Formats: sequence, C-alpha cells, structure tokens
Amino acid sequence: LKIYISITKHHSKEVSAWHNVGFCLYKLKIFDEAIKYYSAGLNISPNDVDMWFEKALCYENIGMLEKAVECYDNALQIYPKSSNIWTNKGVALSLLGQYEEALKCYDEALKYDKTNYLIWFNKGCALYRLYLYKEAIECYDNALNIEQQDDKIWFNRGLLLKALGKYKEAAESFDKAILLNKQDYLAIYNKGIALSHMGRSKEAIYCYNEALKIFPNDANILHNKGKTLAKTGYHEDALFCYNKAIEASPNNYKIWYDRGLSLMAVKRYQE
Repeated sequence: LKIYISITKHHSKEVSAWHNVGFCLYKLKIFDEAIKYYSAGLNISPNDVDMWFEKALCYENIGMLEKAVECYDNALQIYPKSSNIWTNKGVALSLLGQYEEALKCYDEALKYDKTNYLIWFNKGCALYRLYLYKEAIECYDNALNIEQQDDKIWFNRGLLLKALGKYKEAAESFDKAILLNKQDYLAIYNKGIALSHMGRSKEAIYCYNEALKIFPNDANILHNKGKTLAKTGYHEDALFCYNKAIEASPNNYKIWYDRGLSLMAVKRYQE
C-alpha cells in the first residue's frame, strides 16, 4: 500500500497506482479512503470498469446504496454484458426496497449467465419480497439445480413452501438446510412450525427444544413451543413457555393472548 501511495505522489497520472491503492484500502475495509482513490483514478481514466465496480462495492459497504447504484450504472455503460455488475446492482436495489427494479437487473444478468446460482437465488429473494412465492420457488429450484450445498437456498425455499401451506415439502427443505448448517436455529424452529401444522406435535416440540439449545431466550420459539403444548393439552407446560417468552418480549400481545387462553383452560380465571 505504501509503495502504491508513493507512486501516486510521484507519478500522478499512473492510473494503476490509484486503482491499486483503492483496492488495497477496500480489502482493508477502509472504504471512505478507498473511494477517494478510486475517484482520483476515474478522473484520469473514466472508462475503467473495474474501478467503477469496486467503488460501488465500497459505497455498498458504508450503506450509501444510491451512490453504489450510480457507480454500477457507470460501469454498465462501459460493459453492459457483465452479469456480475447487473447482479450487484440488483442486490443494491433490493437493499433499497426497489424489488421490481432489482428483478430487471437479475433478468439482464441471466441473459449473459444462467449458470451462476447466486443470480437465481437473488432473483428468488426479490420475488419473495414481492409475495410472488411460486415464482420465487422456481428460482430457488433453478439455483438448486446448479448448487445444492448452500443452506440459505434450502431455508428460503422452506419458508415459501410453509407460507403456501406445503408443510411436508417445507419440512424437507428445512432438513436440507439443517444438514448443511446444524447451528441454523431458524431452520430448526421453522421445521418445528411445519411439523406442528402437520399434527406432528412431539416432533415439533423436539425441534423447538433443539432450537432453544442454540438460542435459549428467543421469544418466537418459546411462544410457538407453548402453542404446540397447549394444542396437545399441556397447558401448564405451555404457560411456562409463555412466561419465558414474555420475559424476552414483554410487549408481544399475541403471547399474552395465548397465555390467557391457557390460563382459562386450567380455570385460573382471575389471572
């Protein structure tokens, strides 16, 4: 880094030096400074697509997403057939909540590369946010045809199947996610919800217990464990779960409501 900085001082028109300083600073996560060097390099060589792309990554890392999109646009004016740039622009737009615009980017990326599973995955995520669940599942399936070892795809697919009421398929997707990441308590927890909907209460409670070993004070897990216990008639055990859940999330009215139902079931009306 010191050598490259020295070159910029003595040979100020040497574009590669400005680029290399920016890249080193980017790798060191000194993003604000990296942007300055990329900007200086781009003043000399405004058609350097790599600098526009890396400058965009720096802006993303400091949360300046609109600036990142501007940089991606500049890069795309130079190299419009880059699936990587289109994908990253789509991710930035998704983070801005502009999911329809993000989808256009992913579709452009797929024109040039249908074999990158991350494009399909990110497109699926955008469709998920737009509540287009069936279309999103198709994208996740396309991603899984290419890459089956990414637990995030299996997990997201499971969430969508659960939302569509396809609980058996959802549980199978969560199983795949858990095999790849045994510490994914959310996959274990959501598998429990799917099993509970299928009437497999003992298996669901086992899942909730396993999830609680990893994240013992999660209000949602405690709440759903309580609901499953109450559904099977174990109201005192359910109340224990509801009380623990309320400790973690005292303003969650749904937990208070379900606690009230269990108190009524055991005839503790005053409470």
